[in-house]
Amino acid sequence: EPNELPTTQFVAYQLGRHTLDLLRRRDSTLPAINLRVASALPAWHTDSTGAFRNSFHYDAANSDLYIRNQRFENTGDLLLVLLSCLGHLKSGDLATTCDDTDPTFLRDFYGLSRAFAEELFFSKAAELTRPIQGATGQEVMAEVCKQLDEKMQGMSPAEKEACVREFLKL
Repeated sequence: EPNELPTTQFVAYQLGRHTLDLLRRRDSTLPAINLRVASALPAWHTDSTGAFRNSFHYDAANSDLYIRNQRFENTGDLLLVLLSCLGHLKSGDLATTCDDTDPTFLRDFYGLSRAFAEELFFSKAAELTRPIQGATGQEVMAEVCKQLDEKMQGMSPAEKEACVREFLKL
């Protein structure tokens, strides 16, 4: 039960759920899946070559993605495993071989990673930009840059750098 997890794992679990929701909103081809924390996983019955094959199990019948509880100790580890699993799910081999060298997987994995990175940027930029309902990533980026251009008029290069660093909370 997620509510019974140690705080570190519970926070990572909530971030994982948020990431799933966020990526599903951006990519309607991703099916709804349930994120589960597992203390033990069944052994693979195939010759999987996936880097994270011992970190997850996918129950396709119930759309449950079980990820080993140790992966919830570090948000970076969890998100990397999650993005990999979603790439395999999208390419159709999550429950079989999980071939990390498959071109379809690589396209899907990198596409999901790109979408996640864009969302990270947008989450930082959203605090200071006017919301743009239904805008594409390029439209949001254009609006962010327009607002920054207006704000940075007449600034020195050092002031511009400080302005952008403050804007992105770096």
